[in-house]
Amino acid sequence: LENEDILLYPDDRFGFHRSQIGVAQYQLKDEAWIEYGATNQTPNYLKVISRGFDDLESEILERMKNADEEQTRFYRSIMITLDAINAHCERVRVEADVNGLTELATALQTIPKKPAQTLYQACLFQYILIYALRIINTNHLTLGRFDQYMYSYFLEDMKPVAQDWEADGN
Repeated sequence: LENEDILLYPDDRFGFHRSQIGVAQYQLKDEAWIEYGATNQTPNYLKVISRGFDDLESEILERMKNADEEQTRFYRSIMITLDAINAHCERVRVEADVNGLTELATALQTIPKKPAQTLYQACLFQYILIYALRIINTNHLTLGRFDQYMYSYFLEDMKPVAQDWEADGN
C-alpha cells in the first residue's frame, strides 16, 4: 500500500485506483520468491462494514490475551494489515480533501475505522476491502449476498425519501 500512488479523478466518489501493476510476491525464509494468489474468496463484508476496524482491533487485542504463540503471530499480522489500510485510507482522505472531493474525504473521516452509517459509506468500505485484497493478488473476489448485507443501509438512506412521500400524500 505504501507503494501505491493516490490516483483521484474529477468528481471521483470512490478513489482507490491501482497505480502499481504486478503480482504480490513474498519470500519464504531461505527460499525463492513465491507468488500469492487466493481465489474464490467471499469475505464477511457485513462483519467488517458494520463494525469498523477499531472494533475489530479491540476484539483482536482481547483474543491476544489468551493466545498461544502461533495465534499471537496471526493476530499481529491482522493488526499490521488493518494499520496499513488505515494509513492508506488517511492518505486518500487527505488527497481527496485537497482536490475538493468532499464526499469521499468526509466518508473517510468515518470509515474504515468506524462502522458505515450510509449506503454510500458501506459501498465505499466494501470497495476499500476489495482494493486491499487485490493488492495481495486475491484474484477472484465475490460480492456474496450484496442484497442482504447492504439492505439495511439502503433502507436507512430511504427513510427521508419515504417521509417526504408521506408528507406529500403519496
